[in-house]
Amino acid sequence: MAEWNSSNLNEGDDNAGIVHQVSKYVQDLKTGRWHRSTRPVQQPASASTVGAGHRANAAAGLRRMDGRQVFVIKLARQAGIHTIIAVAGKGASYVKTLLDPSKGDAIVDYRKGLDAVVQELQTALGKVVRGVAHFPYVFDAVTENGSIDIVSKVVDPKGAATFVLLYNAEALSLTVQHSLTAVPYLHGDVAPVRDLAIVGFRYFGKKLRDGWLLGHPYKVCENGLEGVEAALTDLKNSKASAVKYVFRIADTPQLKKMNPCDSKLFNVVSI
Repeated sequence: MAEWNSSNLNEGDDNAGIVHQVSKYVQDLKTGRWHRSTRPVQQPASASTVGAGHRANAAAGLRRMDGRQVFVIKLARQAGIHTIIAVAGKGASYVKTLLDPSKGDAIVDYRKGLDAVVQELQTALGKVVRGVAHFPYVFDAVTENGSIDIVSKVVDPKGAATFVLLYNAEALSLTVQHSLTAVPYLHGDVAPVRDLAIVGFRYFGKKLRDGWLLGHPYKVCENGLEGVEAALTDLKNSKASAVKYVFRIADTPQLKKMNPCDSKLFNVVSI
């Protein structure tokens, strides 16, 4: 974290573990069950996508391909939203499995540079809607490295864009509706947002049970926690794309020397 933002504060918004105790006011959790949740944070974690869309159509773009961008596409498809135009790099082969070319879905390679991305986004949209070069809906899950410059050039002046990190609104036309999409809002004072979170998370749980909503591709790293440094180095050097690294804590060589019963206390961590 310090190398990325000059801070030693880890602002991750995920918690996971075994529930040990619940109050009488808690409805859905029971002791002894594994649970994952979000918590209030100062600022949303870094993300990596750009998206745009036309009318009932939408586009989602992906760069370093974390789960956030993938689920934007999955939910858009579930809602029947097309055309989806994704901005991807090394993860393009995985993105293709989520798209439907018969409905105009396409991928633009962000590694060609800003100007090329803008041109190819507009070209891809023009193939679906002749003469149209600007998207009414944009999802920018990068919000860094010049992504807002791309958004400002492809979003319709009367369109809407949402971002996942703090952004420079002055780069956008005054008529563009824009917003920040972030986990902290789930814990805020706006009742409709809290209600959406309650309904949304239950819906996601149902889709996981039904098998429609699947987790992100992952790789189990060797030697448990001793493999974390090598995995972080790979992430830093952009050697990982469209994959989550998972570590079985019990596979850590030092822990293997413990009593087998004690080692069962340790679970799994991922990055």
